[in-house]
Amino acid sequence: MELKVIIYDAIDDFSRRTLLDIDREYIANLLLLKMGWSVERYGAENIYALVIEFMYCYLLDESSELKNIEDNSMEVIIQDYLSHSIEWHIERDETFKWYPKVLDQVWNDSHCLFEMAKDAYVGNRNIENTEKANSLFERILSVRETLEQENYRYRSKEDILDLYEHEISESQLDLDLISEESIFLSFRLSYYICSLDDSTGETLDFSCDAPFSMPDDLFQD
Repeated sequence: MELKVIIYDAIDDFSRRTLLDIDREYIANLLLLKMGWSVERYGAENIYALVIEFMYCYLLDESSELKNIEDNSMEVIIQDYLSHSIEWHIERDETFKWYPKVLDQVWNDSHCLFEMAKDAYVGNRNIENTEKANSLFERILSVRETLEQENYRYRSKEDILDLYEHEISESQLDLDLISEESIFLSFRLSYYICSLDDSTGETLDFSCDAPFSMPDDLFQD
């Protein structure tokens, strides 16, 4: 696969997720010129993740619009990025790997269930919430057919389905709590409850931009 196509796809996905105005040609040409990425050496999956990482962690702090960034500023940003080897970045790029666009909606629905489960845990339950929770869960389940037909250019189908199944499992546990069908808690709700008892008094932030790729130790010290 051509390197420029991978870079374009990653920038377009980043733009869609963040709703930011991005000069795609300018950034893509800089990455092609400066980064020295090789599809043959690193693979399309990792190249895609490297672009997403660069956009989130290096450019996003520089400009809220990611447009009309001065050339000298870009030089500093790229040098900061290149202060570590490409291999160093790849070892840490799990968070930034590709996932299908349809999983954005799965995450939104799943996160709604999580918020409702937090309310249910303290006793705030009603028929309307149960009906809404069931509807959200059914919509999550309905995505499976779309995933079966997805074009897996930058990630294996097995990886994506594993992430999707995990999201279903967590959502099912949250739904059961909301519906009073079970007292068992999802892992995320358990983590949340533990965070409330944290000795530092700080509540963990459970929001994220690429939820299906979050590392296993996200909530650990």
